[in-house]
Amino acid sequence: MKTINQMMKQTKGVAYCLGTVVLLLTAAINNNSRGNAVAISALAVNQTGATGGTITFSITWDNSWRDLVNPPYNWDAVWVFVKFRACASGPTVAFTHGTINTTLANHNFDVNTNGAQVEPTTRDGLTIPGIDAATNNTGLMLRRTSDGIGTVTEQITITVDNLPDNTIPIDTRVFAAEMVYVTGGAVGGFHYVGDGSGASSSTGSITTGGGNNTAVTIPNENAITVYCNSVFGGPARALTASFPKGYNPFYVMKYEITQGQYTDFLNTLSSAQGVTRYPGSAGVNRHTITNTGVAPQVYTCTRNDRACNVLSWADESAYLDWAALRPLTEMEYEKAGRGFLGKTLNEYAWATITPTYPAAAGISGAENGTETITTANANVCCNNVNFTSGDNGQGPLRVGIFAKATTTTRLQTGASYFGVMEMTGNVEEYYIGIYAGIAGQVSNAGVLLGDGSLTAAGEHNVASWPAYNVTAGAVTATVIRRGGAWNVIRYLSYRDYLSSVSRDANSGGRGGR
Repeated sequence: MKTINQMMKQTKGVAYCLGTVVLLLTAAINNNSRGNAVAISALAVNQTGATGGTITFSITWDNSWRDLVNPPYNWDAVWVFVKFRACASGPTVAFTHGTINTTLANHNFDVNTNGAQVEPTTRDGLTIPGIDAATNNTGLMLRRTSDGIGTVTEQITITVDNLPDNTIPIDTRVFAAEMVYVTGGAVGGFHYVGDGSGASSSTGSITTGGGNNTAVTIPNENAITVYCNSVFGGPARALTASFPKGYNPFYVMKYEITQGQYTDFLNTLSSAQGVTRYPGSAGVNRHTITNTGVAPQVYTCTRNDRACNVLSWADESAYLDWAALRPLTEMEYEKAGRGFLGKTLNEYAWATITPTYPAAAGISGAENGTETITTANANVCCNNVNFTSGDNGQGPLRVGIFAKATTTTRLQTGASYFGVMEMTGNVEEYYIGIYAGIAGQVSNAGVLLGDGSLTAAGEHNVASWPAYNVTAGAVTATVIRRGGAWNVIRYLSYRDYLSSVSRDANSGGRGGR
């Protein structure tokens, strides 16, 4: 992993309607050394006389990094997408997802040394542009223009093809989510899935043979047959070549979905969709999202940067579809965590076989995005700690809390090989399981990107993603939870199948692209 100092996740939405600019999230933008505050400001919308128009805004994010000199190359990025709704429609109608013009010359970027640029057309020898071709032109992936570490600041004008004409006033919202680039195997080489040493492996760990404990080597994206150790048992999983195994490059969210992000999501849905996706669990294990209680609902939360818990698989997959991202597979999860290093039995995302550093137990300051952990050397939230400071109680912390000015190593921050935060702790995360990748199963032809819209009932509408009524069981689970949570710590290769499809106070998630 590169030496980085990555901090708090702060996804911002900006609203523009009838000339008024409003920040959706109520927390102050944090620009001190403890914050990785993604900020979008100075929003201006120019609707043309016909369909289409431009949106101009400034974007800033702290502690960005890029290294294109030392393989395996690695950088962070920001996924930016647009939602809009006619002001006259009222809050009962869902926002429409903006489609980004695919001609790069139709967008304008300041030429800043530490500015942002659209991801190049190719990376690691594959054509994966920062603005995808239609119908996946649902956002743009920005990264810093030069190698180094520091703050990125850029003014951007983007062309959005489906804005209504200028006779229709619109409420326009721009969202930004921090991402991390996971280098493809063509540059970095093979990676391991599973941590088996031959004699033993983590619970449910993926293996090379029925009942054995040998980790799997992934040298390409070709079809491969894998198994699980004796705890999960079951037949061979003959994965198709199209099922993502982590060898090809991809982006992963730097942080888990926050309560602020999920609140923004709820506030762009139709009334019916919002009812479906609202957890209704304020006060449960430090979950703070609530609503006005009167239709049409307005959703708020008091802890924007805290990892969002009490989510089901259906909640996570709907959020990712709305954001035009996708769920990752559990094999991609292990690649994002372990990278190209050798596997070690019972290792955590920060590459040690014991927690080494204690779980967080003390919080300093109000939990408004500037709070810190007082427990010396803590790098994980786990093991049912009952906080008696801050907001008190048992539950997740703000994302990125263990990274600060004095912590730069994986062990100190709890970061993964590529710089992804909280991969083994805070909240358990949902991933598409290997069973979904065998012939005849839902993801055997690949995992498509979300399109930015949901069904009328508020479910994801991507056929290659497992449905809400996932099969519960160790052998045939199409969705697997990974990474441990505030109540328990899990090894990187530990697999936790769903025993039900209900919301869980321990569970949240993240996605990728």
